[in-house]
Amino acid sequence: EVIGHAQRDSTFVFRIGRGALSCKFATIYLSNSTQIQLTGSDVPIAQKPLKTYANYFTVSLKKQEQASVYINIKGFYPYHRDKAERLTIYHSDKHLEETFVPQKAIYWNGILLGTVLIPILYFLTLFFIQREKMHLFYVIMVTSALLVFIFNLPNNYIFPIFPTNPDLSRTIWWIGVYFTIFGLLKFTIAYLELPKHWQKGIQLINNWLIFKAVLVALEIPYISYYLPDFLLTIVQFLQRISTFLSLLVPVILGVMAMRRNNKLASYFLIACIAFILGSTFHTLAPLFPWYEYGNHPLIASYVLYSSFLAMLILLAIGTGHKMNLLERKKTQANQLKELDALKSKLYTNITHEFRTPLTVIKGMSEGIKDHVKAV
Repeated sequence: EVIGHAQRDSTFVFRIGRGALSCKFATIYLSNSTQIQLTGSDVPIAQKPLKTYANYFTVSLKKQEQASVYINIKGFYPYHRDKAERLTIYHSDKHLEETFVPQKAIYWNGILLGTVLIPILYFLTLFFIQREKMHLFYVIMVTSALLVFIFNLPNNYIFPIFPTNPDLSRTIWWIGVYFTIFGLLKFTIAYLELPKHWQKGIQLINNWLIFKAVLVALEIPYISYYLPDFLLTIVQFLQRISTFLSLLVPVILGVMAMRRNNKLASYFLIACIAFILGSTFHTLAPLFPWYEYGNHPLIASYVLYSSFLAMLILLAIGTGHKMNLLERKKTQANQLKELDALKSKLYTNITHEFRTPLTVIKGMSEGIKDHVKAV
């Protein structure tokens, strides 16, 4: 039941489920109108009440008018096990959905993508020039995180990249999640230059990445379809715990590096903490009642993006300082090498200067040793 505004005629906007792919086909009937509205992922966008892929419908009422809304839903995607959540009807803001999300979100997301592409290209170029693994892991981490954001951006619920193939979008998202963690942990090892006696710890991280890869593989739709509910619940629980621990490991290693007087560890530590705080806020935001209305979901997402950009900037600054230190060490090593070469040349010349007269004296001694001493 929907009741109109007390003072004026009004149009309400509602959304079925959280995302664009909550159901395949829905028919909406209104008691105050003979018009039927269609929505769902299988409905062409031109036939929907709002020209987006998300499952919106509208209810127009006169002042204080009351109407009954009947919704017939058909078809769910296999990985949407929680149908109660998918059937939830959310009240939305018409101005927000029609104006802010398609236009402003795409604008800001374009800035995000452009900003992130710059360090990706820069560090990829550095890798091909200097062959530093640290640069390669940075590129893997940032590129994968970019994929995660692209397939999880707010406007992707309104304009999905693959609207007719949600399984592909979900698969790319999970691959991005894994390689973000892979790149982060490998970058941590290379950036902090873990001591040789910590090889067991490095091997533990490698084993952890294998375990994480198994969990991610089980979450991919083409595999998760065939998992029983109890096993999928366990996998999802382990996935959340392992992701949190994967983000916590670089912080622990950063603290250990600072205790070893690693001057570059401060940049790394602040960057990781900033991203963890943004991720935590984004993860916990849906638990609060204010999250479901207005632009609060967008705010939570942009807090995450801002923390990610802050991490990229700090890591880029730290990497720049590290490269300066490496260049200084390389210069010092070359100077020491030249000094050693100069010393060797000096010793060779001195030895040659002594060896020549000694050789002459030795030859003369050999020549006269058998002669009879003159009287």
